[in-house]
Amino acid sequence: MMHAPLSDAFVLQGGLRRGRALIEAAGRKATDDAPLAWFGMEPDGDSPGAAMTLRIWPGDITVDIGRVDFHGRWVNWKGWI
Repeated sequence: MMHAPLSDAFVLQGGLRRGRALIEAAGRKATDDAPLAWFGMEPDGDSPGAAMTLRIWPGDITVDIGRVDFHGRWVNWKGWI
């Protein structure tokens, strides 16, 4: 599982692009026996809080799993499916 924290917003864009490319390349190599999940907690323009997503390989499926306060004071889980 990979985690993309909100602090990514402070990393240089080139570093973010390279990091995303590395994770996506690893995802393309994922199998049922060796899956990969990438948890995201990022601002998306909606409120309150940030979006929580889970991107899963194989299959490259992104699931909206809820919203969270930027400082972790609350979590609104939608669930897995």
